[in-house]
Amino acid sequence: MEETTTRQKTARNFTVGEKLCESLRDAAASIPGDQAVPCAILWTDPDRQWTGILEDLKSYLPELFVLGSYEPEKRTGPAIWLRCIEGRIIEPILPTDRTPIFYLSGISKQQLRVIEECPMELQPIAEMNACSVTTGLQTVQAGGTE
Repeated sequence: MEETTTRQKTARNFTVGEKLCESLRDAAASIPGDQAVPCAILWTDPDRQWTGILEDLKSYLPELFVLGSYEPEKRTGPAIWLRCIEGRIIEPILPTDRTPIFYLSGISKQQLRVIEECPMELQPIAEMNACSVTTGLQTVQAGGTE
């Protein structure tokens, strides 16, 4: 009885949002082999499954930015702005121990693979994807599908 009570006291129930934040941060920390730490996480979501909780997630993840119209106070902006965030050349400047996470609503990994076929407004992010071997970019997609 004593052991069960102790386990119950130390066990913690996590919300889906907390587990998602943990998974995103783990993606930034996971370095297979001898690769460099990722310069950014591209969180693609072609079916827009996570848009409803983005504002809540932003309160837990100050490193979360969203591809969209330029609204820096909401941490939302176009691809070129996200590249500047990744380069830490514009505000908000992230601490070096935080990897920026870029949420790409309605975008799939496949759309970013061939720069020449990518829409002009996505090319700055597609360029990040194309040079991921040297810069250490990590791409995650909702549902874990390719």
